[in-house]
Amino acid sequence: MGLDRRLRVIILTHGGAGPCMLIEQLARVASVEVAGVFVETDIVRNYSLREKIKRSIRYDGYPATAWKLARKLVGAGEMADNGVGAIENNRERLREAAAARGIPLHLVTNYHTEKAMALMRSADADLGVVYGT
Repeated sequence: MGLDRRLRVIILTHGGAGPCMLIEQLARVASVEVAGVFVETDIVRNYSLREKIKRSIRYDGYPATAWKLARKLVGAGEMADNGVGAIENNRERLREAAAARGIPLHLVTNYHTEKAMALMRSADADLGVVYGT
């Protein structure tokens, strides 16, 4: 890559405020061009109760897991939309941030589908940044 060519970057994410900040930061770097933002939409995983508990202990620890279980038992831990409303709001913010800078935003169900991989390849990026978990 010559000094006269900008580094083409794609961002892979599930959405949220973090990628919006990343877009803003990368926009300030003269040698970087964000070639696209790819948002994976099929992020709701169906885990068994046992697996949910194991994951909660691993990521949140025993006290937080016990608190979550207690809330579920009394019915206080159930969200009506399972967080879908917040996800949609965050994606809309991301859509606006990308549009304001002329960056294409692509919603894909799964990064590993042929269609999604072809779309990412077509961005002709030098680097892919995975933002999130």
